[in-house]
Amino acid sequence: MDLRERREQLGFRHPWETVRARFFRNHIVKSAGNHPVDILDLGSGDCWFAEQLLPRLPLGSTITCCDINFSDLDLSTPAASGITKIRDVAEGRFDIIILLDVIEHIANDVDFLQHNVQPKLAEGGIVLISVPAHPSLFSEHDEFLGHYRRYTRRQILDITNKVFAPRKNGYLFVSLALVRFLQRLLPQKGRGDHQGVGSWNSGRFLTRLVTLFLSIDALASIALRVLRIYLPGLTVWVSCTEKVVKAQ
Repeated sequence: MDLRERREQLGFRHPWETVRARFFRNHIVKSAGNHPVDILDLGSGDCWFAEQLLPRLPLGSTITCCDINFSDLDLSTPAASGITKIRDVAEGRFDIIILLDVIEHIANDVDFLQHNVQPKLAEGGIVLISVPAHPSLFSEHDEFLGHYRRYTRRQILDITNKVFAPRKNGYLFVSLALVRFLQRLLPQKGRGDHQGVGSWNSGRFLTRLVTLFLSIDALASIALRVLRIYLPGLTVWVSCTEKVVKAQ
């Protein structure tokens, strides 16, 4: 969760957040293999994703959560064993670097990847990036969250290819993209109260129902990607490795 969206939790995370976490957690666990890994979660928000991920990783793995918006209270609040919280990017290199809905907050995304991310990637490591999709859907809510842009699938592949070697990619949340496109066709009633996923306060039944629906959506996205069918979703993601420079 973006710290800008954080509200007092009432016991249930937003279904979008839980399904997204499960989708990327499974991808990371598969990439980690059977050996302990050191992970850097850039723009980690409230560390909830790291807390969901760490127990699924090989014993001895660590996650460093880095977010420039951490308050002093955030940093002083103890984290789970194996999780470290920092404001500035840590020294050293990491086996996996995670940037979930981060680079849309960066004015120069290519420069950030080249100078702040690539030097932190260990040999043979993986960078996992997700961003909001479709520039045509850019809205007041994006402005509230501090987004500079939204991306097409081709755009995120072109950007990451300048620094890394994109390997896997795809869309997520096809159904939500359709809803958002339809919302754009309806008359707008002025500036709303932009609270984001942190404002979710529905009960157990509705939370489970929406989570189930979005889980089916995510599974469909996985199946379609295997068939190289890329239906547009609300999120686009790419998994990258080091770019190999050929000897002259």
